[in-house]
Amino acid sequence: MFTRHQLYQLYEEGREPTIRLIESLLDYIEELKADPHNRQQRQIADLSERIGKLAARLKRVGEKLAKQQCLNYELKRRIAELEASAVAKDSHNSGLPPALDPPAAKAANAIRRTRSLRRPSGKRPGAQPGHPGHTRPRVERPDRVVTHAPALCRGCGASLAGGYIVKCESRQVIELPPVKPWVVEHRALTKRCRSCDCLTRGRFPWAARRSRSLRRWTSPTCTRLP
Repeated sequence: MFTRHQLYQLYEEGREPTIRLIESLLDYIEELKADPHNRQQRQIADLSERIGKLAARLKRVGEKLAKQQCLNYELKRRIAELEASAVAKDSHNSGLPPALDPPAAKAANAIRRTRSLRRPSGKRPGAQPGHPGHTRPRVERPDRVVTHAPALCRGCGASLAGGYIVKCESRQVIELPPVKPWVVEHRALTKRCRSCDCLTRGRFPWAARRSRSLRRWTSPTCTRLP
């Protein structure tokens, strides 16, 4: 179907284009008059084929869309799980350092650290009156005694070389003795046989396989003070 604008353009082009268009229309009309049924059948078959192709394409698009929706749902579920686990984990319930805690977790941990289920008893901290004390007993005979005597008077600065001893206070410091190496010398004797005059030398143990050997202890010795 031609519009008026198209007809005006065809008219402006001249006679020949107009004549050719009219001739093609007349041929088309004669063809319809001669066999209208077969032409319509061909058009219907063509449209049916196109409809079938479009339906198959629509089916494929629907299947692809269903897969995308399933994948989208799975991704949303996974993101929600990761966000929940990231929010729930902090230095209080996991191995994360406190520096990586979010601000909300830091505030919650601060409240959690200061919160206690114990009620105040009203007593002072430390040992209560009447509690028997436990301390290390003093040694009656120390290994070494060091005397600290003042040399000058703190009042006038005079020498205290000939001053009187009025009071003596003592305190004991327990020190571990220095570790000294324990040296064992192994001597191998060579003897001469009285029967055959053969010389035989004694065997050194494995620890003395060299002229100077350092023996390493297999297990350290731990000492616990009383």
